[in-house]
Amino acid sequence: MKMIIFLLWPLAALANTCADMVPTAGMTCHEYTLFDGQTTTIMVNNRLRVDGKYQETATTGVAPRATETPITTDQDNDMCGDTTWTNDSDPTWPPVADCNSIGQWARDNMVYWRAYKHDLAARSMTTLLVSGRCKFVIGCNRDDIPEYGIIVGNTDVADLVQDAIATKVKDDRVAALGTMNCWTTDTNGGVKTTFTKWGIIDVSIA
Repeated sequence: MKMIIFLLWPLAALANTCADMVPTAGMTCHEYTLFDGQTTTIMVNNRLRVDGKYQETATTGVAPRATETPITTDQDNDMCGDTTWTNDSDPTWPPVADCNSIGQWARDNMVYWRAYKHDLAARSMTTLLVSGRCKFVIGCNRDDIPEYGIIVGNTDVADLVQDAIATKVKDDRVAALGTMNCWTTDTNGGVKTTFTKWGIIDVSIA
């Protein structure tokens, strides 16, 4: 995916620190300084591996190899190919500023996400990141869940969010859905691609 310039979009009414956030089951709060110097919060699923360390989870019955993410690396991670785009008009589109925060965080953090089969089977879409009213999600066809999960890189998320902001904004709101082929692995540990759904959507959408 190509890199594009980030917009310094005006901030929406986001909580500036994690102390301001209402605790959310299954999510861990991370404070993040935006490119314009303002601080916002990014929520990350607490079943995930953050900064290379496994986090405790309040969720019972989660398999040890549920989604583990973000996994920190020493380079940007581009794991997906070209995407399709849809963005039907909907009053629940999240504010651009909220989604822009997700895009900036993804561009600024060299990580990748691996959503395992167990996690993909448990819900229609798996949330990777949340900021304000905006969340970035991934999923797959329910009848074709890849055995070794889906791998999505920080560059993939950043590019999708910023391309959406560049082309899909309406009344300072943005949303988009699409499909693309992202990395997975085979029984021998080799890399191949698998059909992947993604979405930039409002937190009210399950």
